[in-house]
Amino acid sequence: MDSLRRYHVVRFYVQEKEDPHDHAVFVGNLPLSLAQRQYERILLKLLGAKEKPFTAIGPIYFEYGSLVITFNTPKAATAAVQKLQNAAYEDKKLIVLCLPNVQVHMLPADVEPLLVLINVKSGGCQGTDLITAFRRLLNPFQVFDVLKGGPLVGLYVFRNIPKYRILAAGGDGTIGWVLQCLDIAKQDAACFSPPCGILPLGTGNDLARVLRWGGGYTGEDGPMDILKDVIDAEEVRLDRWAVVFHEEERSQPPTSSAVEPSPDTEQMMNNPEDQTSMIIMNNYFGIGIDADVCLQFHNKRHANPSKFNSRLFNKTQYVKIGLQKAFFERTFKDLWRRVELEVDGKIIDLPPCEGIVILNLLSWGSGANPWGTAREEAGFQKPTHHDGLLEVF
Repeated sequence: MDSLRRYHVVRFYVQEKEDPHDHAVFVGNLPLSLAQRQYERILLKLLGAKEKPFTAIGPIYFEYGSLVITFNTPKAATAAVQKLQNAAYEDKKLIVLCLPNVQVHMLPADVEPLLVLINVKSGGCQGTDLITAFRRLLNPFQVFDVLKGGPLVGLYVFRNIPKYRILAAGGDGTIGWVLQCLDIAKQDAACFSPPCGILPLGTGNDLARVLRWGGGYTGEDGPMDILKDVIDAEEVRLDRWAVVFHEEERSQPPTSSAVEPSPDTEQMMNNPEDQTSMIIMNNYFGIGIDADVCLQFHNKRHANPSKFNSRLFNKTQYVKIGLQKAFFERTFKDLWRRVELEVDGKIIDLPPCEGIVILNLLSWGSGANPWGTAREEAGFQKPTHHDGLLEVF
């Protein structure tokens, strides 16, 4: 009878288990290159809070206007996400994502997890189909859509994993984006330089061709075959170059006594760093007709992205724009007279040309090899993508 009485008296309740780990929230589409205090003010205003409801802010990815904020309870994180998901700043809707917490100590020492970064707009519908397939095969938290916060989201989630691999699915632009984000994120990461595989979904796919991932994904290989290729792939090196642009110095125009130049203007004109910009190059860069064709293609695709939904259509547009530039506009017919090419300290006599291309790869314009059959010639080495040299044509 006593045990029966205790049975009716005792009740069991489910209590939420305290999580010792912080709860991270990614926030993107903020203004670029602000100070940390300015980002904090923006967040407090959007959250409608006088005091910080989050325990920490950072890392901050200044170049991309995105950051991570952490909360000590899931309740506080959920409340912040609900407010920020409906918020906008400077007429731009914020990108807000709750981030998973990887328990690194539970991973076997001999395991190398795979981080999959997919551009779902690449390759027509291929990106969308692939992200669904990979999320079925892998843990969904290993697979990220780079159009939702960029590659930095996945790189942050994997930041404490000492050894892992990356599979980047997209065009050459997507691959360059992933590598650029790696440069930013590696400072706070346990794995400084994870090897990256490529699933080529773009139009040219020159980097994928050189690294033997193929000229374009056709769908013949299933996702499981792709994962096996990543496992069996060998690691190779790739040269990456910093291209620095110095704006041409201009003489200061005369000013009347009624209009005096401001101190800010004088400082800008006298500071050469303000007139310098830098980009990272993986494949090649062009000056003249090549760059003009690429720019016009980019502008057309940006204006009507829904039309550029297949590799074949994109290539026909490149051909159409190229023919128009080469035979009708002839904007760069005198380029060789307007530019000076200096190589290893020597001025090169240019033949009549409408464009100059600086190559890091032996693949240009969707698979063309300007050097022909690679062979040793007197005074020249066989070019590679990891020889520390650039080729010019």
